[in-house]
Amino acid sequence: MKIQVNRIALLGLQWTLGGVILLEAAFLAFSHAEIHFAGHPGILYWIRLALAWTEMLSCFLFLVPRAMKLGSRLLIAVFAVAVFLHVLQGNFQI
Repeated sequence: MKIQVNRIALLGLQWTLGGVILLEAAFLAFSHAEIHFAGHPGILYWIRLALAWTEMLSCFLFLVPRAMKLGSRLLIAVFAVAVFLHVLQGNFQI
């Protein structure tokens, strides 16, 4: 059984997912209110910025067709590090 994938739908999903993640990462990197949000206590300021900037770079790569695989792998790695830091802090609102 062969499943046909609508290429336009996949492209729309890729751009929607990449755009939302990029906006949220930019909000974390540039918003002073988000940096001091109660969900991020105890994590050093520079670690949050490093994660946000790495996430934004990964999103840019994810949106470039030739670099999509690299960007998706980097995004998964960044998410894994963020989940790990949340769990270390005892914050399970991931």
